[in-house]
Amino acid sequence: MDFKKLNFMQQIGFITGIEKEALILKKTYNYTESEIIWTNMDPDRAYTQAKKLVKDGYSTIISFGFSAALDPNLAAGDLVLPTTVVDTAGRIFPTDVILHKKMKNHFSQKFSTVNGTVFGSDKIIWEANEKKQIFDIYSATTVDMESLGIAKAAKESGCSFLIVRAISDTASQNLPMKSLKSITVTGRIKIINIIWNLLTNLNESSDMLKLALNSRKAQTRLHEVARFGFGI
Repeated sequence: MDFKKLNFMQQIGFITGIEKEALILKKTYNYTESEIIWTNMDPDRAYTQAKKLVKDGYSTIISFGFSAALDPNLAAGDLVLPTTVVDTAGRIFPTDVILHKKMKNHFSQKFSTVNGTVFGSDKIIWEANEKKQIFDIYSATTVDMESLGIAKAAKESGCSFLIVRAISDTASQNLPMKSLKSITVTGRIKIINIIWNLLTNLNESSDMLKLALNSRKAQTRLHEVARFGFGI
């Protein structure tokens, strides 16, 4: 075992939105010594857990998981490594410049990546027209519910943070609101509820199918990334 590498890995904490994203890391043996926390899609918990990771001695925090595209040029499964986070007031929070460059160079050996800006949201963005509005106002590339809290905690604590996300729904894609309410905050699916919602809301069927296919592409990409490592 490479203890030097292991000790460095112990300095990296991961925060995800749902358990499904966390399990991608937990099932990859290289990250068994890292702290991996999921927030149940709670932006405030992302902040408090990031602060806790810093208090526990973690020098770098990675926001990892799925992300919705705001930029219409992004496709499902694209790997996004944003350099900044923007909040509703237009305040910008940069990721660590040196570590971002190192990680991007590492990924370039196997993946195409996109930089850009994350819009920090406190809710799920359900509709394509709302995604367009955010894109037009903030010029943000993607949106998630964890990265802003992590960015704020990192700025206050003086630690490094990075963002590694895969696109699970595109800018033009509407999310099936009623069906998705049958998915728990851990990412587990209530099959009976999903079937019932689709049968009683047939207009959501195509949206649900598209989301399932695109989420699978994003999940596959995140597994590939976890196996490949982050290069920092």
